[in-house]
Amino acid sequence: MDRNKKLEKILQKAKNQSTKNINQSKLNLSNEVFIELEVDTIDLNPYQPRKYFNEKTITELAESIKTYGLIQPIIVTKRENNYILIAGERRLRAVKTLNKNVIQARVKENVTDQELKEIALVENIQREDINIIDEAFAFKELSNNNLSLRNISNLTGKSKTHIARMLKICSLDKKVIEIVKDYNLNNPNILEILVNYTAEVQFKLINRLKDGNLSFKEVKNFKNNLKKRVSPEGTKSKYPFNLKNIEAVNMSKKKNTLNINIDLDSFNEKNLNTISKYILKIKNESKS
Repeated sequence: MDRNKKLEKILQKAKNQSTKNINQSKLNLSNEVFIELEVDTIDLNPYQPRKYFNEKTITELAESIKTYGLIQPIIVTKRENNYILIAGERRLRAVKTLNKNVIQARVKENVTDQELKEIALVENIQREDINIIDEAFAFKELSNNNLSLRNISNLTGKSKTHIARMLKICSLDKKVIEIVKDYNLNNPNILEILVNYTAEVQFKLINRLKDGNLSFKEVKNFKNNLKKRVSPEGTKSKYPFNLKNIEAVNMSKKKNTLNINIDLDSFNEKNLNTISKYILKIKNESKS
């Protein structure tokens, strides 16, 4: 692809994305005013959850604007003596890198703080490069605004199943969340299962995932084995000494044989005494 076509594609992509975000935010832009604004009079949306912008893509966008002009104006709303950006932060940043003093804008009147917040979150969710943790917490923020799954789905275009999964991922242990973000571990299937484990088990498994030593099949089997080891509520465990609480151990007895499966990633020395007592009990029972 030659340079001009690449720049055209970049600019068209920015335009399409902005249109998509605004449409999904349900913000009515009828009767808006088109004006040229000094860039120094435009404040960023204070509710923008996105803190990092890829400088390379900003530079590419700036080159396309330099060549073809700003095809899609930014959208702002009036606030006292200044304006607040509603949509188009990448375009605004790109224009600033070109040392331009003015930018074409569409002005929407009477935009509430709630609308500003929702638009920023929707725009964040629609990013192609968003990591799974930022996406999950953007959905959580929307849910904290008393929006139902149906409303969030209508607002973002995402399915209710996907939203529910993202909300679940928010409950991962804080240390695990940091590892997921730092290593860009965007596997929702595995992360959703990890939520069911203790913080200690989550940490061990996420480090295996980080090192490329954990598959979805393994973590799924780990969950299935855990279900087998835990007795239903209201029933007595077939294992004495609270063996059902030892997630690392799975035992089965057949005639005079005792099979013991130990997950070395979760097993610790504190379990040894409990298991020894259990083995002795089984041995004594077999003699009687």
